[in-house]
Amino acid sequence: MQNRTMDGATAATCIVKELIHQGLRHFCIAPGSRSTPLTVAIARHPLAKTTVHFDERSLGFYALGLAKATRSPVAIVTSSGTAVANLMPAVIEASMNQLPLIILSADRPCEMRSTGSNQTIDQMGLFSKFACWESDVPCFDFSISPEQFRGFAATAVSRSCKGPVQLNCMFRKPFLGKKFEDTTPALIRYHKGKSFLSDEQFQTIADQLGKYEDGIILIGELPHTVDPAIFEALSEALGWPIFTDILSNLRSSSHAVPFIRPEETRSQAILQLGSRLTSTKALEANLYILVSSALEPCDPSGPATDQIEMDPEEFARKIVPFLENREITSWSHDWIEEGLNRREAINSFFQARKKPCELCFFYDLNELINENSALFIGNSMPIREANHLLFPDKMGPVFANRGASGIDGNLSTAIGICRGLEMPLVAIVGDLTFLHDVSALSMLRDDPILIIVINNNGGGIFSFQPIAAEVEIFEEYFATPQEINLKKIAESYGIDYVLGTKEDAQEIPLRLKKKKPTLMEIQCDRDQNVIIHQEIEDAIFHERRQLKQPARALFTRLYGKR
Repeated sequence: MQNRTMDGATAATCIVKELIHQGLRHFCIAPGSRSTPLTVAIARHPLAKTTVHFDERSLGFYALGLAKATRSPVAIVTSSGTAVANLMPAVIEASMNQLPLIILSADRPCEMRSTGSNQTIDQMGLFSKFACWESDVPCFDFSISPEQFRGFAATAVSRSCKGPVQLNCMFRKPFLGKKFEDTTPALIRYHKGKSFLSDEQFQTIADQLGKYEDGIILIGELPHTVDPAIFEALSEALGWPIFTDILSNLRSSSHAVPFIRPEETRSQAILQLGSRLTSTKALEANLYILVSSALEPCDPSGPATDQIEMDPEEFARKIVPFLENREITSWSHDWIEEGLNRREAINSFFQARKKPCELCFFYDLNELINENSALFIGNSMPIREANHLLFPDKMGPVFANRGASGIDGNLSTAIGICRGLEMPLVAIVGDLTFLHDVSALSMLRDDPILIIVINNNGGGIFSFQPIAAEVEIFEEYFATPQEINLKKIAESYGIDYVLGTKEDAQEIPLRLKKKKPTLMEIQCDRDQNVIIHQEIEDAIFHERRQLKQPARALFTRLYGKR
C-alpha cells in the first residue's frame, strides 16, 4: 500500500466518492465541527448536490422528501452527540416507508466514549430498531486501505433500498490534512432485485379471485410514478370496481369510484394493493388478499387471508394474463353509478352552503389543482378531509408522511419533495403542524411552493373525540390554541402572505406559476367543522335512498329497507 497521509480528509474523500459512484447525488448537511471532513469532501465533489440547514430534525425530513420524490438514496451529514439524535423522527418515518436515507453521523474516536468527553455519546444502536443496517466506520490508520472505506459506502447504498442506514464515521483531529485524490478503482454497483411469484402461484391466486363477482380492488399508498393503466386493466379483467386512497396516486383514474368509503361496500372479496390506508376502519371479506412491498406483516385494515410481499404495480401487471376477462358486472356498474350520484349529492350540499368552512376548501380544491403541480397533505385532519372529498378530474403526484403519522417535519418534507420533483407543489397543513416545523421556512428560496395553513386555532382532530365533551379541560390540554399571527411569521421569512378567502383560493393555479413561496391562511372554526361533518353524513350517507337509481337499489340490496 502506498504511503498516504491518513487523516479525516482521506477517509471522507473515499466515502463520498463511492457514494456518488453508487448513484447518490443529494447531500443534506447540518453544520458542525466533527463532520468537517465529510462536509469538505462533499463541497469539493463536482457531482454533489447540497442543501445546508441548521436544524437537524427539519433537515432529516427534508431529506425524506427528496427520497420520496426521487426514489433515490439521499445522504444526511451531522456532527456528533444530540445532533444525530434529532434525526430519529425522520428515520422512523423512512423506516415505515422503506425510504433510502443514508445517515453519515460524525463521531469521536471510540476511545473517547464513556470518558466524559464533550459531545460524545454512544451513537451506534441509536436507530437500531428502525435502521436496515448500521456500522461504525473507524478512524483511518495505516492498516486500513481506501478500498475498505469505499466498501462501507457501497454497502450503505445497497442496504438502503430497504430503508434508512447509518454510517457512524469516526474522525480524529486534525480534520483537514493535505487534499487527497482518491485514485483507487471504482467498486461494483449493487442492483436491487424484485420479489416474484411463479406462474403456478399467479394461477392459484387468479383462480381464487375468479370465484367472486362481488369483489373490490382497494388501492392503498403507492409511489407517484405508478401507471394507472395497469390497475385499470386489472379492474377490467376482474370486473371489479377500484376504490382509491388519497395517497394511491390513482384518484383521477376513470375506473376509480368517487366519494364512497370501502367499508360501505360489504364485498365478499378484497384485493388490496399497497399496504397503508388513510382510513383505519376494519374491513372484512371471505377472501382478503393484501399485496405490499412492506417487509413485515401489515394488515391493520382487516384480517388478510393472504399476504404477498411484492411490488403492487408489478403484481397487477403480471396477474392480468392469468385472469379471464369478465363483462362489467352489475355489481361494478352499480358502484360506479352510485359514486357519480354521490358526487352530485356532495355538489348540491356545498353549492347550497353560503358560508366558507374547512370542508368547503377541500371541496373547492377539486377545481383548483391539476396534473401540473404536486400535493403534500399534512397529518391530523387535512389528510382525512382530503381522503373524503378530494376527487379531481386531473391530479399530480400526492404525498404525505403516513408512516408514523406525526405532525413533525411536514413542511420540511414538502420542501424536499418540491425540489426533488422540480415542479410546483401545494402543501396543506394544520396550524399546529405548521408551527411544529416553522424553522423549515428558512430553507425556502425561489421555490414554487404554496403552503396552505388550515388555521382553526388548535388541534381540530380532538374535537371529533370523546374528550371534547370534557369542556373544563379540553381547550387547555387537548385543543391547545396558540393565537399565532401567521402573517407576521410569513413576513419575517420573506414569504408572500394571503388570507385565503374563496376569491383568493381561486388564484392557486396562478400562484403556483410564480417561482416564489407563498403562505395562504384559511381561517376556520373547530366546532363548526364538527357540525358540518355531521351534516354531510346526514345528507349523503343517511339519506342515500333519495339518490338516483341504481344507487337506491344497491343501498336496499346491501343494507335492507330503512
